Amino acid sequence: MAACADSSYKQIENPQKDFSKLETSIGQDYGTASSSLGAAESVIAEILGIPKPAAQIDWHDFSMPYIVQALDSGSYVFMYFYTEGCDACTKTEQDIFVNAGIIKKLDEYYAIRTDIMKHPDLQRIFTKDGSIITPTFVFMWPTGAALVVQGYIPIEKFVYILDAVTGDAKPWISAKH
Repeated sequence: MAACADSSYKQIENPQKDFSKLETSIGQDYGTASSSLGAAESVIAEILGIPKPAAQIDWHDFSMPYIVQALDSGSYVFMYFYTEGCDACTKTEQDIFVNAGIIKKLDEYYAIRTDIMKHPDLQRIFTKDGSIITPTFVFMWPTGAALVVQGYIPIEKFVYILDAVTGDAKPWISAKH
């Protein structure tokens, strides 16, 4: 049983055109197996007014050997555990993981995105009172130290945590006048 940490959120459909479907159909129509558009296809897409795909996070699936390798190479690791149907997970993906600044910042991390329900061995780690809490975020330093945060994180705090882990954060000061 999975528990979503923010069940009051309602998903809003994304009205953007699906650029990847055009890319696939162009590749199939011309017999190419290319995963990216060539110059001619890009011009056609531009003429048709189809937006270019936005930058995306280079996600990896959960794998301990890859995590160890990333840490051994001095990389930061970011893990995002979600469940299908979790409203807070959907909100995270729509608000946070499409933000250009966050996408750029996550380039400094080895980024892992995993459906926790597909990893029974990991479920016990994220279980509280018999429910799996999602979303769960794990921010790891190259030393192996980790910060685990469960539940939806507002974008400002998410950016602050990313910066704090890499040492780029300014002190979070709250003062009342």
